[in-house]
Amino acid sequence: MNYLERNELILQEVGEQFHTHAFRRGREVGQSHAIRFTAIGSYPSSVLGHDIHVGLKESIQGEELETRSDLELARIAVIAKHQPFLASALPVFYGCLTENGERTAIVMEDFSQGEKYKVKQWPYRWANIPSMSELLEAQKQGDMDYFSLLNSWLVFKEKLIHMDQGLEHEDYDLTSMCFTANNRLRLGDFDKLFFYRSMEQIFTDFPIDLTFEEFVEYTRRNQLRANLP
Repeated sequence: MNYLERNELILQEVGEQFHTHAFRRGREVGQSHAIRFTAIGSYPSSVLGHDIHVGLKESIQGEELETRSDLELARIAVIAKHQPFLASALPVFYGCLTENGERTAIVMEDFSQGEKYKVKQWPYRWANIPSMSELLEAQKQGDMDYFSLLNSWLVFKEKLIHMDQGLEHEDYDLTSMCFTANNRLRLGDFDKLFFYRSMEQIFTDFPIDLTFEEFVEYTRRNQLRANLP
């Protein structure tokens, strides 16, 4: 079962939870200049055989979510297909909520597991390898153990740059893709990968198990029609 096939099954489960009003809005887990992320609960997934923690990614500055959600899912599918080593760092599912035909939020795995773990962006720029002294100083200050995660981070960087060489020299900060939670590295934002390519170009360069047209139909079929909790 590939990522998109499993994702569709999980989204069906999540949709059922919305319709039974199982989710409740919790605390805000994270926020950027344009997006906030809120934990809304968990449920026992029969697809994965364990609980899945669910959260909402919402626009706070009127960002249009339709294009973002489709492109992010396309990038997730490409990573899962072409860099399987990174698959465990991806959200276990990714979709969107719609109300009256409008996309109101992105719904995806909550890395904080219901606020149990603090979620932080990786603090070092992808273009620079942090020094040993920087990592040790962060440990002394009681911050995340970045030292133990450094090898994983370097592998993430290498494999993502292998897919998109433009990442190596871009002047924007690519740390926004990478988060730490429960002493693991996770990939949570995907809008910087293939930044200048359309979805058609992405699938031409990195084919997945669906054509472009099939992927568009997939995203429409798997929209969750539910009110925000």
